[in-house]
Amino acid sequence: TIPPIPEITPEDIKESDTDTAVYVIARDSGEGGDRYLKGGDYLLRDDEISAITTLASAYKNTIVLLNVGGILNAGTIKDIEGVDAIVNVSQLGNIGGLVTADMLLGKCDPSGRLTDTWAKRYEDYPGYKNFSHNNGDVDNEIYEEGIYIGYKYFDTFEVEPLYPFGYGLSYTTFSYSKPSIKATKDGFIASITVTNTG
Repeated sequence: TIPPIPEITPEDIKESDTDTAVYVIARDSGEGGDRYLKGGDYLLRDDEISAITTLASAYKNTIVLLNVGGILNAGTIKDIEGVDAIVNVSQLGNIGGLVTADMLLGKCDPSGRLTDTWAKRYEDYPGYKNFSHNNGDVDNEIYEEGIYIGYKYFDTFEVEPLYPFGYGLSYTTFSYSKPSIKATKDGFIASITVTNTG
């Protein structure tokens, strides 16, 4: 259980000498512990939402860092007015703080991409009703969705995700040119020239 978050007061904000707030949401995740559809796990807690809302209204820039090993309801964060960036730093290990600081300061480019599809609503995941404790059976997991797991489900059934598989932004920009597709006896070869223009 995550301990309650201390309330952010106007005095706290006055004492800070910055125009940027960085708020970290952390979640434990890993083998032997399924996720729950509740605050402090997949859902944000009310005190987390309140803290982010307070910071977003008080600072010129507000960044929310996700120190999480699995998906959570990022749509709640995205809907808070004044949140300028959501950065999934995942669980980086012992030098995670240094890497995150370098990324926030622009010393390196945040070039990671999502390895999962993040839904707009929990109910958009095809197996949500049967997942773990949602159906009361924590011993047997039947994947009734077959091959339609992750992006395959969202693409095939045209369910718009919050963030699709492979999503990610960076500080730079790219241009694309010379697209080509060539037929071969074994299939096709597709190519494109990508130039870092940032």
